[in-house]
Amino acid sequence: MGTFCGLLKAEGSSISVEKREEFFARIGELFYRGGMMDWDLYTLFDKKLKVLKQPIHEKNGIYYSYNYFEDAAQPYAGFNTDRFEVYSDKVGYGKFSQTMLAAYTLEGLYTPGPFTIKRDNEWLSSWYYTGWINYLFGEKYLANKSDPWEICLMLHKDNKRIEKDYLRFRRHSLMGFIGYLEIMAVVDGLKELSIELTKAQDEYESDVEYSLRKQVNDIYVNIHKYISSFKANSKLSLDEQIDELFTMIRSFYTHGGLPEILESLTEDETARLEKDILLYDSPASVIKIIADVYEQDFWQLWQRIADVAKRYLWNMDLKQVPLVSTEEFFDVTADDLLWYWKKDKPIAFSDEMQAWLNNLKKEYDALLTQGVDMNSPLKRIMNIIDFAEEHYANIYYFIEIIYETFERISDPKFFALWLVFEKILHNADNINASKGLFEPDYWAKDDKDYVANGRRVCDTWWSVGRELKFNLGRKNVRRYIALMANKDLRNEIFRI
Repeated sequence: MGTFCGLLKAEGSSISVEKREEFFARIGELFYRGGMMDWDLYTLFDKKLKVLKQPIHEKNGIYYSYNYFEDAAQPYAGFNTDRFEVYSDKVGYGKFSQTMLAAYTLEGLYTPGPFTIKRDNEWLSSWYYTGWINYLFGEKYLANKSDPWEICLMLHKDNKRIEKDYLRFRRHSLMGFIGYLEIMAVVDGLKELSIELTKAQDEYESDVEYSLRKQVNDIYVNIHKYISSFKANSKLSLDEQIDELFTMIRSFYTHGGLPEILESLTEDETARLEKDILLYDSPASVIKIIADVYEQDFWQLWQRIADVAKRYLWNMDLKQVPLVSTEEFFDVTADDLLWYWKKDKPIAFSDEMQAWLNNLKKEYDALLTQGVDMNSPLKRIMNIIDFAEEHYANIYYFIEIIYETFERISDPKFFALWLVFEKILHNADNINASKGLFEPDYWAKDDKDYVANGRRVCDTWWSVGRELKFNLGRKNVRRYIALMANKDLRNEIFRI
């Protein structure tokens, strides 16, 4: 049970030695920017604190067990240096999974040959993940390495079964849609392809997608009619007919670029067929039609043009993958990135966040002005931590702030940071926003033993909805903890 993800690539393929140093640096940066961390339980006077720390570095790799943007732990995942590849166990269905899929995409981009990322048994388009990778590293990677048909060829070459896991490709791009149809034609047959092309529009299909599907069907029907008519009316033997068709098709695919092909077309029947083949932009589907009409083996016929078959329209579709910012990728705002603020790489916060930070500075200054009560500071900090867990649930602290607290426990300026945190925790709006976490668990509300076991919503953390998990109260708590731990930003705000 559980959700897994991975990378499907050519058997035996790996990142070249020349590119490994660059890749290793980038995979570490991707994990960092993707919120990947390690977590542990830290014992403090018989109390257990959840702490966030740097990932585990072992002889054979780097491993992570927590994602900051999901605020949840998962089994260890990361990068295995022995095999020099990304590794994961169960990843869930949230931001941990999303970061791991981006990591697999980066590995695929650095590995020779086509690839696809997978979640359980579904092939996923790498388009979105490539957009984030381009944003992180200032690259211009395309998504053409995830051409579904090239992946199909790769599996066929490796004698692997071609599963019906390609369905998720269809809604991401022209490449995904046409590739999806190609695999359907070869794996499921032309009858299934015809059903797919002619079915009614459903609620998940946009008008643009539906219009494209109708156009593709018209072209498919024209090509099928022409080849069937050619077979019925030609005086050549069947073998000669196939030879003539392939002579024409090879000539088509070895012709010049797309503009030259369009300019060379005439209005005779052969030219119209060439135009339809061009618009379909699907060599495999065309060869499948010939194979079915002439009752031939598809893969034998495919070998006759495999060395020249290429696409034209897809090159237009793949000129650029739109950039995807970290905020968009993880569905957060710049205000959620306090931990990532650096003096040499500042983040532009919203006016609302800036006002919040300014108010924190005023409260901090006021505490110092009136004098900080240094009576039993450690005991008070423990009470603050207890209150946070009792009213906000599953609060993680950066290990750096715990260590620094012990080092500076007698420093009023540092202790004042904890007192500002106390004020945030006791804010009525923050407390009220988090109350839903402490309601009886939906699945336990009718349990006659509920009073005894007391299971609350927050006790099954993996099932807590994102809106409730990141309510206003917990957002403010997590943001302040990040502010305390980020020395660059803390010094910018509090001068400490």
